[in-house]
Amino acid sequence: FFSHGSHMDVLSLLKEEDDNPRGRGGATEASGRVHQGATLDEAAAVEAARQEAKERRIPLREQEAGILHLLQAKSLFARLRLPEPHYDADGKLLWTPPGDLVLRRVYDDLSRWCAPDVSQHPKREEGFAKLSEAYDTISNKNGRRDAYVAERVAELRRLEQLREQVRREAEEKAAESSAASSPRPSGQDHREPWRYSGPRGADSPRAQAMARQGSSALARSQALPLKPSSSSSASASAPAS
Repeated sequence: FFSHGSHMDVLSLLKEEDDNPRGRGGATEASGRVHQGATLDEAAAVEAARQEAKERRIPLREQEAGILHLLQAKSLFARLRLPEPHYDADGKLLWTPPGDLVLRRVYDDLSRWCAPDVSQHPKREEGFAKLSEAYDTISNKNGRRDAYVAERVAELRRLEQLREQVRREAEEKAAESSAASSPRPSGQDHREPWRYSGPRGADSPRAQAMARQGSSALARSQALPLKPSSSSSASASAPAS
């Protein structure tokens, strides 16, 4: 067809041929020929995109794990694997939005799980929708970033207050349980505190009553006359010799 030393551009010639499926005459799927792109340049672009998608493709098991992460993440920050926004004790926001390059790198990395052109997982479209929502919001492409960050900070503060309340209640219950199970010191009155709550020991009413009874008995014994003993009476009645 061509001489050995010809410098004719073969691709240019093919483009000009009428019977070439991607040439000037064009071709459609109805012709029965399998091809993509109306021209050789378009076909080359499609093939390059296919090779790029093939290189980006990851195993199906990793795709499933990534899509499951996107579906179960509790926040948009968690979907993109970004840290939650910080705030001070007064609730003031201490957070700087990530840069566009960081977000784009994160998006490109996570899109390998669910991008329709590289994923074969049956839930790829649902996972890709979750990823796109998180990216568009955190990058503020949809204008919802400030509102979402404020809502997320308020939610995080409520969760922190709830955890603090649960912690205090647990500490109080532990202290009550420890006090109830600790042994009483020896010699302490083991009567229930609801039966008697008055003074104990020498100041108790019972001890004071017993002291008064003892004082009365002592006073009566001192008031009675002393009786002479029998030996003293016998010696007094005997005549003197």
